[in-house]
Formats: sequence, structure tokens, C-alpha cells
Amino acid sequence: MLLFGRGGKGRGAHVCPTKECVLGLNSGCLSRAFKTSIKLKESKPDMVKRLANLSKQRIGETLGLARRAGALEIGTDRVAEKLKRCMDHSNPGVAVAANDLAERTTKRLEGGWAFGSSQELGAYIGVAKAGAIWVASSRFSKTLDFWLRCEQAMGCALEAFQDETEKKED
Repeated sequence: MLLFGRGGKGRGAHVCPTKECVLGLNSGCLSRAFKTSIKLKESKPDMVKRLANLSKQRIGETLGLARRAGALEIGTDRVAEKLKRCMDHSNPGVAVAANDLAERTTKRLEGGWAFGSSQELGAYIGVAKAGAIWVASSRFSKTLDFWLRCEQAMGCALEAFQDETEKKED
């Protein structure tokens, strides 16, 4: 069992969700962790793509669950205010802004995560569009932050693989 970021029960290899750890993942380090010979069934880029897709899926699931539990607020003005309070009073929570917002709005939401389009964010929480979402401090915000970090690390790792491929072709 390969676990990212958080420890689990039983025998497993735990990998922190960072670009460096993902890029360093190979059959040798897994063989040492499991104390047996391990061969990766898929290439690293394929594995990273699969993990990036899993991260996106988990982000959507977490946002949907937080919406049903009443643990989130929707709207760029509300989220900007929550972010401002968070910075001033260390009131933890997670802000997620769509990546298709206007530049002025994006600046107001600095300090939050950029993820998906406003239509995608809306679909996750059951509305037509959502420019920004605030998830109050809870198990949802911790889970969401974890998966956003994973998604970011997988994106960086994919870029590194693409850069490697381009250098080899040159």
C-alpha cells in the first residue's frame, strides 16, 4: 500500500506530497520500505497523472461534503473577507478560488488556492458557478488542504517530467 502524506494502519510506504518526494519515488526506495523486491507497474509520469486525477476527485468530494455539512461559504466578497480575518487573527480555514476570475478579484483572494474553473467549482458544490469558496476550520478544511497540496505537487511533478522529455528530445 502506497500512502501519500498521512500515516495509515498496517504495512505501507508513506510518501510526503511534495514534488521532490514524488520525483524521487522509484522501485529501489519502495523495495527498501517493503523489504521485498518491488517493480512499478506503470511509468512515473502515468502514476503522477493518476494521482493528480485522484487528488482532483478528492478535492471535489471534500467540497461537496463540506457544502452538505454547512461548513463552507460561497462568493468572492465573503471569501476575501474571511481571508483578511484569517491573516489578522489566524482563524484557519481554506480558501479556494476559480482560476478564471478577473485579475482584480484574484488579487483580493491572494493567499488562497487557485483550483479549477468557476463552472467546475460550482459543479462540485451543486451550483451553476462559484468564483470562490471558503471552508471553515474543520476536518473538511484539513482534508481539503491536504488534497490541494497533493494536486499542486503532482502538477509540479508533471511539469518536471515534461521538461525532462523536452530536454531529451533536443
